Amino acid sequence: MKRGDTWATEIMHIQSATSNEMVSHPADVTIGQVEEACKAFMRSLQPSSKLTVRFIMKQLADDLGFPVGDSQGNPFKVEQLPWHVLTSDKVTAVVDQWKEKELTKQTTSLRLYVIKGIARACFMRHLMSAHQYMMLKEIKASGGTNLIGRGREIRNDLRDALLKNCMDDERIQGLRDAAMIALLFGSGIRRAEATSVQAETVDLVEAEFRIKAKGANVSLVPMSPLAVQHMAAWLEVRNKLVGPRGPLFSRILKGGKVLKSGIKPDSLYRLMMERSLKADLPYLVRPHDARRTMATRIIKEEGELAAQAALRHKNLSTTQIYDMRKREKVKEILRSFD
Repeated sequence: MKRGDTWATEIMHIQSATSNEMVSHPADVTIGQVEEACKAFMRSLQPSSKLTVRFIMKQLADDLGFPVGDSQGNPFKVEQLPWHVLTSDKVTAVVDQWKEKELTKQTTSLRLYVIKGIARACFMRHLMSAHQYMMLKEIKASGGTNLIGRGREIRNDLRDALLKNCMDDERIQGLRDAAMIALLFGSGIRRAEATSVQAETVDLVEAEFRIKAKGANVSLVPMSPLAVQHMAAWLEVRNKLVGPRGPLFSRILKGGKVLKSGIKPDSLYRLMMERSLKADLPYLVRPHDARRTMATRIIKEEGELAAQAALRHKNLSTTQIYDMRKREKVKEILRSFD
């Protein structure tokens, strides 16, 4: 379907393919109008949030039973889907499914935020009735509380897939992004800390670098051999182009020109999610996932005190959030059951 085509013919297909009634009014809503509403919602977001929201929209499309393409087999962009026909009954049914899957309240709230944001944009453009919009606004999140901290442990094969995507990129951005991802996984630093690293503070021989951490403290941070490998490749190119001083992770223009200025924390966040999508990972990998991965593995192998030192936590209780050993022990015991 084209931007000027209406959803009228496709709505009947959606209604017949789902068990919950979906309403459509006005009947002459075009693909382009829905797309513009979604783009207006996206414009209200921070740059670092847009990729996350678009990923969530794809998940929602699957959960809501939206078609992947028109009757002729032409694929829809996620912004072109019939978001304007959502009803509170349909969304409530999906929220109940999320509850059965034991999604956290935070995850459910984020998905509802996206639904309500798109619904508001549709309502403001007269693509959705006031009653329909108000009923959607009243839906509340349900689910449990996250008691295991932020982020998730990333398997080595998924980390390696991210790095491979970078190395397969013939542009200079590939070298930079590989060094960035390897450093995050190989040192456990925060994204704001990563973007503050200066090239002249990196010591490849001693495998460490200096940062200004939280509270304006200066720390020497060790890094893994994998990080050293990718950092060496990036620094060799970077230093020839902009000199040996300045932000480690330089901004790079689309044409490939390397700038002396560095990337921002939000840009680092966005770049990791873009690499996750390009590498076709089952979920988006975020900067804090790398920190969580390192913390979890150090705790397993060396204990909480070693992890506390590596993460530079003031309080051991903060580090203990990452300790999954008791859960792993229970899983090990259960595996021995008949």
